[in-house]
Amino acid sequence: MPKSTAEPNETELKYHERLNIAVLPISKIKDLLKNDIKDTILAWQKGRNVDRQCYRIVGPAGVGKTAICHQIAAELTEDLFGEHNKKNPKELKTFNIIMVKSPVLCRDDFIIPFPAKSMGGEEFSFKMLYSDFVPKEKNSFGIFVIDEFSRGDHQLQQLLWQIQNEYAVHRFHFPKGWFVISVDNPDDSQYTLDTMEDAAGIRRQLHVYTEVNAIDFLNYAIAKDFHPLVIEFVQAHPEYVYDFQAQKIGSVYANPASSEKLSDHIWKMQ
Repeated sequence: MPKSTAEPNETELKYHERLNIAVLPISKIKDLLKNDIKDTILAWQKGRNVDRQCYRIVGPAGVGKTAICHQIAAELTEDLFGEHNKKNPKELKTFNIIMVKSPVLCRDDFIIPFPAKSMGGEEFSFKMLYSDFVPKEKNSFGIFVIDEFSRGDHQLQQLLWQIQNEYAVHRFHFPKGWFVISVDNPDDSQYTLDTMEDAAGIRRQLHVYTEVNAIDFLNYAIAKDFHPLVIEFVQAHPEYVYDFQAQKIGSVYANPASSEKLSDHIWKMQ
């Protein structure tokens, strides 16, 4: 029989193929986001009022998505404020990070209405109380990381959409120096998600997908002084940097995050 030329069914496509987004190693994603944030701030300093970009990183669990967010904040602290901090050790500036975990939060963890008396009267009106999750310091800089957005409940996702689209919660706007990064797993059979592929939200985000890269992980492991036994094992068996077969059958599986924990355990035993 002649080979079918029919288009593949949408359910057979990988998540990044359906969204038609770039696939990059995790180190490239870190550099892409960090440099774009830095370039945005430098443009502001030159008088060019460019818009902030909202980012979304998608990839398998344990590949290092949340880890690079902490690295971005630390490296931007040095890149943007390193000279200032050396000259003014008593007035240190920091590129901050707030990371929220969607599966364990609800809408009321961010914003709660409360009754307040009107000025000079007896009538009450409602005002909003914003939690510590919301950055409030006027001239601060940082990244607001939404971890596992698609595991949050529907009402929380609606609030998080506003954060991603408007950098605001209700009527309170984030300080200008804050950027938003959303971190997600792909919506395949290994993950339980409530993926919202809203057209307005999709167009407002820079989506990137990360896949496992053994060389990338080895460079990270060497730089972070992983135990030599872990490094040697990955060099000899790069296919076990991420054990997708074990993951698919619901078994405990190797991944970059677990390799880092293994390295720590070996160091402790010595």
